[in-house]
Amino acid sequence: MVFIFSSVPLHKIKVSRKIKKIHDIYTLSIKFYLKAIKSNNNDFVVNTQIIYNRTKSEFTTGLRCGSNDWNNAKEEFVKNSIFNQQLSNLKSKIFRVKNQLDESGVSYNASEIKKHLLGTEQSDDTLLAYFDQF
Repeated sequence: MVFIFSSVPLHKIKVSRKIKKIHDIYTLSIKFYLKAIKSNNNDFVVNTQIIYNRTKSEFTTGLRCGSNDWNNAKEEFVKNSIFNQQLSNLKSKIFRVKNQLDESGVSYNASEIKKHLLGTEQSDDTLLAYFDQF
């Protein structure tokens, strides 16, 4: 019989394991869809929707097309393999960001994934904190 003595209560160890497993349960959904441009009735922008842990974030891909050039069921362009490759690359980058956030161990949501992807993370530094340094 082996006895292990630790300063950490056993019930806290079990809780930390549960928290780690929660990240595995959360699902990530990425969808591409068309959004009409107000200035042109026949022109659409391709938007991205990220859903993670019941949070949603959206942004534009910068790609445009007509309604006839888009397949809603497949969420891709009909006959444009270059644009479809760009959408595939974007999806891969989103998964990469999610994996990096998982490895960091911090909790996050869809907006955080978007911020890391687009490089728009805001600093916690405020103007008052800056002046407090002096």
